[in-house]
Amino acid sequence: MAPIDGALQPIEEAGLDRIRAKSLAMTEFIIDAVDSELAKFGFQVGTPREPQRRGGHVSLIHEDAQPMCLALRAQGVIPDFRKPDVVRFAPSPLYNNFADCWDAMEILKEIATSRSYEQFEGAASLVT
Repeated sequence: MAPIDGALQPIEEAGLDRIRAKSLAMTEFIIDAVDSELAKFGFQVGTPREPQRRGGHVSLIHEDAQPMCLALRAQGVIPDFRKPDVVRFAPSPLYNNFADCWDAMEILKEIATSRSYEQFEGAASLVT
């Protein structure tokens, strides 16, 4: 059981309440960034906005979600794609920070602005 103890140690040290609070703050940060910077590019928040109804991820709806996900991956950001039109971000409060969230949103904004995702249209990914 020693390997399990080691894996659980960071959770125990941080505390579940603090982990959940940071998770909510990070997802709220992403939602605010979408509202202020990405809505004009056709992104809609698909995740519940109410903290008590929200899990640890943010789903963004966009008609070009799949090529956007591939373009993000090419830039080192690893989102999930969910058919037919969802880009999903799941920041981990144990190892991601707000700068990571900011960087991901800035990269997504650049991809949307430059339309660089278009080079990935029609491409398929085996990983979601």
